[in-house]
Amino acid sequence: MSAEQGRRDDWFTEHADLLAYRDRLGDAVAERRRELGLRAAIIQPAHVVDIIGPLPTAPHITRSWIRAAARIEAYREEWGVEPQRLRERPLDACQEQGWKTAVRTAELLARRAPVRSVQRSVDHGMELGW
Repeated sequence: MSAEQGRRDDWFTEHADLLAYRDRLGDAVAERRRELGLRAAIIQPAHVVDIIGPLPTAPHITRSWIRAAARIEAYREEWGVEPQRLRERPLDACQEQGWKTAVRTAELLARRAPVRSVQRSVDHGMELGW
């Protein structure tokens, strides 16, 4: 087992520059996605609002909206999708996976049924038996 660990450690040492590049690339992608989400929050493009609704005012919901908008805009940018074609299911399996994650999921979550207000009282649904 220690021989395997040694080979693994050697591999990581030999490829440190490649792994550092991978990490920088991942950071750049995450930063670009944040930028896209914040820009969408400021501009509120019609194609994003059409899918997930307008930017909410409650801070915790606003953050979720920005993350969903960022995924949608990153998907559009990565695959070169025009706004009017966002709801079209792609034929390419790899692109379809990105579409499901970004567009379809955001759309479904935005359509969730609103929480209904329930009237409550002390004896709601209970027989007093008198």
